[in-house]
Amino acid sequence: MSVYLSARLSVVNQCQALHHAPPAELCNLLVKTVEQVRRERLAILVKEAGSLVAVGKQLGLSARDSTLSQIKNQSKSSHTEDQTKVKVMGSPLARRLEAAFGKPEGWMDTDPDLEWPFMTISPQVYRALDERLKGIVEASARSALQDLMRGEALTGPPRSDAPSDAVDKPAFSRAAHPSRKRRAA
Repeated sequence: MSVYLSARLSVVNQCQALHHAPPAELCNLLVKTVEQVRRERLAILVKEAGSLVAVGKQLGLSARDSTLSQIKNQSKSSHTEDQTKVKVMGSPLARRLEAAFGKPEGWMDTDPDLEWPFMTISPQVYRALDERLKGIVEASARSALQDLMRGEALTGPPRSDAPSDAVDKPAFSRAAHPSRKRRAA
């Protein structure tokens, strides 16, 4: 998670905890338009498929069809009276892309920056934790990510048998890793 996203989510979480709306000046940082989200999701599909042409072929479009390219590049529309408008992806095309790539309905409209990052901890279980425990979970995740970014291996794969509400059972054992020295308590 980027520092920018972390700061955005921190503001949102603090506001939600206090039952307040985020300050008006931060709203433009907190919310993306559906057009922005769909362009980001299109980029994810392009990465999965290998190219924009491959995405188009998956939809049944010809290799020469420029619709997806125009959306991706925010090309100015030439078919409307207002030629300052950029080409955007409508809901019918978004649903076709989801179906063609086996994504759940609404996936194209969901901001990828706000996806839940954990497979074995449900959002409901996390929200039920007090702030101290949430801090511990966040610090553990941050530390594990830093280890991964430094190339340090963790001691084993994630447990596939872990229940969805496993909060106090870590999927990785960091303390047992040979490169880790135990910290004094």
